Amino acid sequence: ERRSLFLVAAFRQHCQEVVETDLSEVVPEACRHYFEDFLDFCYTGQLELRVSSWPCMMKMADVLQVPSLHKVCLEQFAELMHVSDAIDVACDCQGVGLHEDVVRQVTQHAADECAP
Repeated sequence: ERRSLFLVAAFRQHCQEVVETDLSEVVPEACRHYFEDFLDFCYTGQLELRVSSWPCMMKMADVLQVPSLHKVCLEQFAELMHVSDAIDVACDCQGVGLHEDVVRQVTQHAADECAP
């Protein structure tokens, strides 16, 4: 299921009245560049996940409550992440406000890849 539980709740809660949902309050500015990719995933199930988009897609999966996107991001994590990208990705994860556990996981992955 690719729907946003956040948006479903917002629309259901206010179906009788005019209400504004300002996504700029929940989607970090750094992630707005990837919002079209997010919508494409929600409508088609297609996603070309890249190292550069991974932190933002994880963040949008989290704040907009799209479990299937979260699952795809986790499934593709190991394939996407290379040692050379880990520090940048960890910084991007912190920059968009992902949970410390995610940042730790990215850092640990890099450490594991560097280990002999």
